[in-house]
Amino acid sequence: MLGLQNEKNQLEDSVRDLQNNTDVEENTIHARRITLDPNTAHPRIRLSAHNTMMITSREVQDVPDHPGRFDVDLAVVGTSGFSTGRHYWEVSVAGRLCYHLGVASESSKRKGAIMYNPTNGFWTIVLNRQGQYKAVDNSLVVIPVQTQPLILGILLDYKQGKISFFDAGARTHMYSFVGQRFTDKIYPFINFCVDDVESQTPIVSLSPRSPDWIK
Repeated sequence: MLGLQNEKNQLEDSVRDLQNNTDVEENTIHARRITLDPNTAHPRIRLSAHNTMMITSREVQDVPDHPGRFDVDLAVVGTSGFSTGRHYWEVSVAGRLCYHLGVASESSKRKGAIMYNPTNGFWTIVLNRQGQYKAVDNSLVVIPVQTQPLILGILLDYKQGKISFFDAGARTHMYSFVGQRFTDKIYPFINFCVDDVESQTPIVSLSPRSPDWIK
């Protein structure tokens, strides 16, 4: 009987350790510098050698018509998608008068005109030429800000179905999409604003600082 009790105690300890490890992993934020997938970039988007910086070009580049390539919107998605865990990255938008970025699902539309909203697999915010920040939720939501962020932080919590946007410089929360249900991989997404298409100010993926300040 004593042997069986010891085995039971050991099994309970093992289950408890596994649960603790799972809790730690689920609460861990994995911060990384994202790279952009050249096979998805619109032919007028030019990427840097390491695929971390993007600008627009007047010229349409001669690139293969990859199935995942945007052909109308000046957009691109990240090289790596996520299907589990919590992931954080930062993007420099300093000097941009308008932009549109966030995340996109693997199955989201890439060809033709795109309706951006969570139903179609896009969770994004925009800065328009009027200086307004809006979340492109199922309806547009105005995001009040005191000053324009120079660096945006994006946090994807896959299991919780949550995407949060931060002013990473000020360490303040801007907006969160909550209660989402993800069914495939989720990728970082960046779309140049057509109203600012001639600007040569790049959008740059940065090596993020520690996200320990995020609650």
